[in-house]
Amino acid sequence: MQSNPPNRVSLPIRFKILAMLGILLVGAVILYTWLASTIFRQEKTALLYDINHSTAVNTAAQLRSLLTQSGNVLRFYALSELNRQAAFGLSRESLKESHILSTLLFAKGDPNFRGLASQNSFAGNQNALRVELKQLDTSPYAFWIDTTNTPPKSFLATSLKLNRQGTQDEYIAVAELDTEDILSTLQSSTLFESFLMRKDGKVLLRGNRNGMGLGDPQNPHPITRELNSQQTSHSGVSTYFFEDTQWYGGYAPLGIADLFLVSQASQSQMNNALEVLVKRSLLFGLIAITATFLISVLFSRGLTKNLHRLTESAQRIGKGDLSSKIEVHSGDEVQTLALTFNQMIDALKESREAIERHNRELEHKVAERTQELREKNLAIEEIQDKLVKSAQLAAAGEVAGRTAHEVLNPLTAIVGRMERVDQYVNNREANPAEQFLDILTAWEQDYQKGGMKKLVEALGTPSKVLKNASLFEEDLTNLKQLALYWMQQQEQLGGDIHFVKDQAGRIQRIVDGMRELVRSSTMKDEVPCHAAIGEAVLTLQDIVEKAGVKLQTQLDAERDGAHLNRDELIQVLTNLIRNAFQALKQNKIQDAVIRVETHNEDNQLFIDIIDNGKGIAPSQKEKIFEQGFTTKPPAEGTGLGLSIARRYARAFGGDVVLAYSAPNDGTCFRVIVPLLDSPALSKAS
Repeated sequence: MQSNPPNRVSLPIRFKILAMLGILLVGAVILYTWLASTIFRQEKTALLYDINHSTAVNTAAQLRSLLTQSGNVLRFYALSELNRQAAFGLSRESLKESHILSTLLFAKGDPNFRGLASQNSFAGNQNALRVELKQLDTSPYAFWIDTTNTPPKSFLATSLKLNRQGTQDEYIAVAELDTEDILSTLQSSTLFESFLMRKDGKVLLRGNRNGMGLGDPQNPHPITRELNSQQTSHSGVSTYFFEDTQWYGGYAPLGIADLFLVSQASQSQMNNALEVLVKRSLLFGLIAITATFLISVLFSRGLTKNLHRLTESAQRIGKGDLSSKIEVHSGDEVQTLALTFNQMIDALKESREAIERHNRELEHKVAERTQELREKNLAIEEIQDKLVKSAQLAAAGEVAGRTAHEVLNPLTAIVGRMERVDQYVNNREANPAEQFLDILTAWEQDYQKGGMKKLVEALGTPSKVLKNASLFEEDLTNLKQLALYWMQQQEQLGGDIHFVKDQAGRIQRIVDGMRELVRSSTMKDEVPCHAAIGEAVLTLQDIVEKAGVKLQTQLDAERDGAHLNRDELIQVLTNLIRNAFQALKQNKIQDAVIRVETHNEDNQLFIDIIDNGKGIAPSQKEKIFEQGFTTKPPAEGTGLGLSIARRYARAFGGDVVLAYSAPNDGTCFRVIVPLLDSPALSKAS
């Protein structure tokens, strides 16, 4: 049947490619913009900290070099003047090169600062001079800015000691520095604003793009807290608010007169740099989108042209035309796809011819196979009849095997009890009937010798067995003992007969259950398990103890009531006790003992059958519950006991497990019995 032609594509693939590329590019630009405004902001802040700190350290180094050079020149000038060595005098040009505009030299302690020597008309304020020279008490240099002049002037002072004719004189040299040189050093950075300040927070000089400004001495710079908490030789960075603006500041010590260089940048400056980055990123993104879109248009046109050819050829192939070929020479994956299409067309031709040929052969083979199937069906029906009969025989054999195994325990108990009865009946050494007959025979002989008189005389003679008693009293004592013995024997024989009848009843119930092919008896009662244990022990006690094996019980469980089939529980216990007895007997264990113990755990009764034998081999532990597995001789075991015991136990909600088995500890099989109010018992019921 010819299929309907496919619907025309509503949206060409080239448009899909262009739309996908456009979405990806726009998404990439948006993602990059978001990264620039969030993640890059954090990176830019860290970078700003590093640059700010580097700027503060570098600017502090430049100012330190400027002040150190000026201080060295000032000290050289003062020494030359004090020693009156004209050869070392400094010219005006030399002082200018060292950023010194004018100098003053005077003796320390002169209240009027009368100059011993001066250069270039020193014009310092004497009041400021008195105050600022106190810095020399704790530092080799003193630096200050005199704000009473316009513009403010910068001063550097140092002290010198000179020994003359055994006396030591101290002098002070003061130099006015070129403030413009200091300010130009502060204005070397275009991004950061720099301060020259003391450690106490007083701003001495402030350089910004608008020129020079001075700090407020009543309102110290907030970075003072960082300076006071650090050593003067350390540099660092800090974030703080200053003049209602958040700043990122770096600081570094000059090492002269407790001076610090502070470099700072505001939050708005950082935001401006970030906005420029984002705008440039958007611009580059738009350019990339436009260029990519134009390139994609040209590329998609050539790509979709060959795809149209492939689509038309595929439609012809779908209609059954296998004679057409696809011609594409693009040199890419599309050409490879076209070649694959051509190979597919050739393969389809060969497949069509092969299918037609196989169809003809198949029709002939179907006819032959149909006849063969008819013949095989007849043979299968015969085999099925034989399999049904075999299964019936196997089931009968399994039932017979289980019946024989289950009957073995009560039958063994009956045989043991009958052997004891036989000993009572056939014991010739202590036969009470013969003793009674001897007494009657003696009386008869005496009576025949002389009648009653002779019999009475004989009975009146003294007894040779009992002291102070006649022969008649001896005979009466013997008759009483014989009567008592017969009563005991009658009671014992009655118990043995009852025991044999009970075991015979068990055999009858086992045979009836196996005959009905019931897995487990559905008749359950409330059973005291300790009483059932006692009956199981009594069943095998004669046989076990006759072979020299002790059978002991230790029933420590406080609760033993369970809802189950009494005969099945007895059968489980007798199977386990019999297995333990046979293992001890087979291994010839000296002082062999079998113990039956009980205890409660949670809402269960644990019945342990323990022997002191050699244990079970590790390779046999996983197989002992398999039906048909046994290590006993063929005359003693069939391999059904443990499997039947476990099946009975699981039928009333319990289980039979191997608790442990080791050469030194013996073997312990545990019967788990759920008690009356156990959830497992309710589920089993």
